[in-house]
Amino acid sequence: MAPPFPSATRTWHSTSYSSISPTRPELSARGKTVLITGGGTGIGAETARSFAAAGASKIALLGRRIQTLLDTKATIEKGYGDKVQVFVASTDLTKKDEVDKAFDEFISSTSEAGVDGQKIDVLVSNAAALGPTEGVEDVDATVFLEGVNANISGALHLAQAFSRHAADDAVIIDVNSTSAYMDFGGKGVAYSVAKWAVYRLWEALGSANSGFSVYHIQPGVVDTDMNRAVGGIQALGYEDHVSLPANFNVWLASPEAQFLKGKFVYTNWDVDELKARADELAASAEFSLGHVGWPFDSILILDLSISPPEQKMTTPNSSNGQPVNVLFVCLGNICRSPMAEGVFRNIAASHPLIKTIDSAGTGAYHAGEPSDSRTMSTLRRHNIRNYHHLARKVTLEDFLNFDYLFAMDEYNLEDLLELRASILSTSTKNTARVARGKGTRAAVAASITASVEAGAKVAEVRLFGDYGPGGTLHERVGGGEVVQDPYYGGANGFEEVYQQVVRFSKNFVEYLEKKNQT
Repeated sequence: MAPPFPSATRTWHSTSYSSISPTRPELSARGKTVLITGGGTGIGAETARSFAAAGASKIALLGRRIQTLLDTKATIEKGYGDKVQVFVASTDLTKKDEVDKAFDEFISSTSEAGVDGQKIDVLVSNAAALGPTEGVEDVDATVFLEGVNANISGALHLAQAFSRHAADDAVIIDVNSTSAYMDFGGKGVAYSVAKWAVYRLWEALGSANSGFSVYHIQPGVVDTDMNRAVGGIQALGYEDHVSLPANFNVWLASPEAQFLKGKFVYTNWDVDELKARADELAASAEFSLGHVGWPFDSILILDLSISPPEQKMTTPNSSNGQPVNVLFVCLGNICRSPMAEGVFRNIAASHPLIKTIDSAGTGAYHAGEPSDSRTMSTLRRHNIRNYHHLARKVTLEDFLNFDYLFAMDEYNLEDLLELRASILSTSTKNTARVARGKGTRAAVAASITASVEAGAKVAEVRLFGDYGPGGTLHERVGGGEVVQDPYYGGANGFEEVYQQVVRFSKNFVEYLEKKNQT
């Protein structure tokens, strides 16, 4: 159907469809352990039935009313028998002791003789409290704060308990609301404030645990107790079937949806259209809640952020007996480039021809975040344990501070080559065109321009895979082997990246040694 509201896809759905069917083999939840809050009625109950249809082996339902939980459990057991184990617990999420007890009892119920209980693979945070609907001027302050606190404390208690029992690659689905970022005539502000805070809370947990995949959804206009309380369906004259968000949640928990990690999406949007833009969406801030325009790269035509103030420019060396500075670059600086940095440090940190080793990304999407847990576990598996890194974006100064910038794939290479060319083509006569306005960025651009014109060397940009066996170098820049992004795949992809960067690291060191001999 045509979208009745603003939509990110041309196709708008009001009920489930084949691409998000829980019976699709690609969406299988076989063997998974799932916990759902607000699991007794509405979206929570239907989501539980959808995960059962997808093959989940263990499902926990938390909610305040025990009878509705038991009713949902009965429908699942009637439909799927002993194929799925359903656990229920009457739980007030605002009470930490009740939440901890429910989690502990669920995990205990999944344990077998001599074997610890299973980790939770999927969490659907669905429970919420509407709170007062009045605007800021009219709402009772105490009632307002109680409404906000009910949602935030519930999410916090849930996040803390979940983090103790979560699988390393767990999925978190935050059933959120457009109220988090849209104004509804100044009404329902307590719910709006709470939903924004809950969004940030789950994002913070995901940031601290890079293996987690956190998603936020606007579930649609569904006939639930909360929707009826605000007259949503009646006011809009529109309704979505409860199967839509339920099955969409199953799809989000599958590998197909990894490109939407950290995004806020509507369950009405067509997943096939979204998948067609997977690479584009994963590399952009689209569908994220934040400060529009951040990090304001448009201020610089060169489209690069500047280095931290304490970073000093150094003069690169071109080998000839002098140690060199090496920077590894991928897209987000959480998978491939930190893998390369960790491996290269292990192989060459003490080599007399190597001085500085670092990594960065062409994008700032993960700036400040630790490396992907799969990268770190791969390094540890190969006994590389003394490496830690926080993602950052490539800076203007990097082209002067480093002798070599090594791209992981052709896209990273193209970005770096364009930026290098921009720096080389800049002169003090057109500095005013490099930076718009005055201030720190303009000063940095002018400083770099002056350094280049004074004879400072600009880093050589290469594909890391351009270095071959025996210290050979591919005759064409970018003609070598690329390192594919393993982000959307499994552990095997990260192992393959590891093996590649080990080879390339040894090849590059041999290249430097041969160059030094000549």
